Amino acid sequence: MHRIIRCTFIPLVFLVTASSVWAAPTLVEEAKLPGVVETLTSTKADPVGVAGLPGLVGSFVVEAGCADAHRVVSEIEKYPERVEKVKEVVVLKREPNALVVRYTEGAMGISSTSTMRWSFTGAPNRSVSSLVVGKDESPSYTMLRFQETKDPAYCRLSATVFADVSWLPRFAVSWVMDATRDELASAYREMIRRGLESPK
Repeated sequence: MHRIIRCTFIPLVFLVTASSVWAAPTLVEEAKLPGVVETLTSTKADPVGVAGLPGLVGSFVVEAGCADAHRVVSEIEKYPERVEKVKEVVVLKREPNALVVRYTEGAMGISSTSTMRWSFTGAPNRSVSSLVVGKDESPSYTMLRFQETKDPAYCRLSATVFADVSWLPRFAVSWVMDATRDELASAYREMIRRGLESPK
């Protein structure tokens, strides 16, 4: 007695079509996309130390190696040259792997000045973070992590941002959060591009 083995053959054209439809974007393509950005709310356990603050968490790709991207983002004193909304950065104190500054930013006729402590972690777990440390100042926190990709010419950035925007007019809060979400990737890409083009 012969055993009958049933085989199901999927047409090659179907496999090719399916792989095309479901193929993940390449790093070249990802570096032009806004990435994935979601809203969230802080808890007391978060580094910002305050519950209920609006925030964003996002991931996107930049066209730069992680070492270069990390170097540019770490150059806080040069932010006014590279980020339009940053008006002034005054160094108050230098620490090992950290910097305390008076940081002024503004847009659309609204500006704010905070005392911020920036912290830097090198390879292999590169990161840049900032925390408002001034007494009675509106709390905010940013963490940016730099993750290697399979192509050394690209880097994946993961960002977490919390900010107290209660000082803004109520009608402006939603607009600011929406704009921040939409511009998160493009803002860092432009900063890194300018930093890489400027003399070291």
